[in-house]
Amino acid sequence: VLFGLVAGKVAAFMLRRLHNDMLAELSLIVGASYFIFWLCEVVMLSSSVLATVVFGFYLNKYRAAISADAIHFIEQVYKGLGHFFNTIIFLIAGVKLGIVIVEYRYFLLDPQWSVTLFFP
Repeated sequence: VLFGLVAGKVAAFMLRRLHNDMLAELSLIVGASYFIFWLCEVVMLSSSVLATVVFGFYLNKYRAAISADAIHFIEQVYKGLGHFFNTIIFLIAGVKLGIVIVEYRYFLLDPQWSVTLFFP
């Protein structure tokens, strides 16, 4: 948790030095998030999720460090990434469900098991 707070302060300090460089600000935020997660998980053997959440809370509190033009750009990138990964998750779930249905359709069509499943 302490490392997330310190990393948030460092990131906010660096973001104040950047001005209207949208790609650099986005790269700093995303890169610092992944670096904090990796460092806490692998090197420090501490709670990486808590450190990353504290980092996010600190940047949210001091969001004035991010330039106004970059905030809109960062929101759009995160919305796009969220939509992309949501699509991937549902695609994988749909393929897996299709495989399960095809592999077990004979089991579900067997009258003995159907009666057992629906009327125990």
